[in-house]
Amino acid sequence: MKRIPTDEFQQRIESNAMAEMDCLPQGLELLEDCTFAVTEQRGLHLDAYVCEAASGPRPAILFLHGGGWRGGSKEQFSRQAAYLASKHNFLAVCSEYRFSTEARFPACLLDARSAVEWICARADEYSVDTERLAISGGSAGGHLAALAATTASAPEYGSQPVKVALCIPHNAPLNLVSLGQLGQALGPIQERRGGGPDEMPEVYREASPFHRAGPDTPPMLLMHGGGDTLIPCEESVAIHEKLLSLGVHSELEIWPGKGHGWFNHAPDFAAVLQRMEQFLVEGFALG
Repeated sequence: MKRIPTDEFQQRIESNAMAEMDCLPQGLELLEDCTFAVTEQRGLHLDAYVCEAASGPRPAILFLHGGGWRGGSKEQFSRQAAYLASKHNFLAVCSEYRFSTEARFPACLLDARSAVEWICARADEYSVDTERLAISGGSAGGHLAALAATTASAPEYGSQPVKVALCIPHNAPLNLVSLGQLGQALGPIQERRGGGPDEMPEVYREASPFHRAGPDTPPMLLMHGGGDTLIPCEESVAIHEKLLSLGVHSELEIWPGKGHGWFNHAPDFAAVLQRMEQFLVEGFALG
């Protein structure tokens, strides 16, 4: 992949001039296809972006791609990852997870937690401040990001808590009980669970960030397209209101008229990224 000056790279990102990752800024190291977990089904890989010249301690962010829990690529958030790594010295990671066709819940959540653990295990190597670790994702990946944040200390998912300081879901399904009742996402949810919400309501609640949120949930920035017909924006509104009632810092951005994947395409890509950037800069007190 060709290299361009850092200022030019950031300008291209901020002006929506990069529809896909076709270049990298100079001075940015890409650790590609690193194995972070070996499961019964397959090995799982991630890409990590790290600024070579910058010194730590640096913040970190994990991105989880969308795709209805049944598909998608870790490259979905590669532009955001490279931008945050080059501009704000993040260790920015984009990871895979097992799909619903491969393994049932909680496999995908365990994979997200394993990616967080991979970051923390390399804190010394890459000068990572593990107290400043964010997690983000879109659609199904946003659900997993929010679920990892709301179950960070849940003993049923591992003996060690994951370290999540900020969470940024995009157009995420956050209450699988209500979505199952509505029917929009019932197909992939049933496949992923092995049954419908009427057959196993406790499992749907267990896998719902809305129902897992508590006073210890980290601050969230919830972004949702107001015109999303697949995952209605009421999903983000509801958890935002619940977090506020619990005394948890929460910010909500509804983008009027925007559909399900609006956040990753022009003309809104840059504005959504800059809103995320603002939240991270303020939350992590970045210069």
